[in-house]
Amino acid sequence: MNVDPGEQAHGKGWAVSPKSIGLLNRRFGTDVELHHGFVQDAKLPAGSFDRVVSISTLEHVPEPEIAVILQEIRRLLRPGGLLVLTLDLFLDVHPFAEAEHNRYGKNVSARWLVEQSGLELLVGKPTELYGFPQFSVQTVLGRQSELLVGEGYPAMVQALVLRR
Repeated sequence: MNVDPGEQAHGKGWAVSPKSIGLLNRRFGTDVELHHGFVQDAKLPAGSFDRVVSISTLEHVPEPEIAVILQEIRRLLRPGGLLVLTLDLFLDVHPFAEAEHNRYGKNVSARWLVEQSGLELLVGKPTELYGFPQFSVQTVLGRQSELLVGEGYPAMVQALVLRR
């Protein structure tokens, strides 16, 4: 199941359609169904997923909506189910610069995200997760070469696994 609002994503969306998902299904030998919309509107049954994956998405969403999304994900996960996610960490906004956001989004506190989710942090280093007291700008910048995402997109990736 792929839940994706595509171009409906408040001006920061992308093209996604049953046709594009069909192409990916044929290419990778999968059978992924597209729900074209937001997860909180998908009306999926509670406790129906062992895993939810969110790759570099939540940093593009306003914080009040993140809280709603996280509550829905928690509802959808079975006990012991995992939320596997990455958060981009933008180097041109706070805490690395004065700006609060850039054209892509803003840095989301991983600690706040964990607290909002009501899930347990299973994998993730607080020294590398923005928002945790152990987080160090200097340590993260020192690992920039291994964590930087592409060229022209000033972001590193934070990876977390949370358990219900």
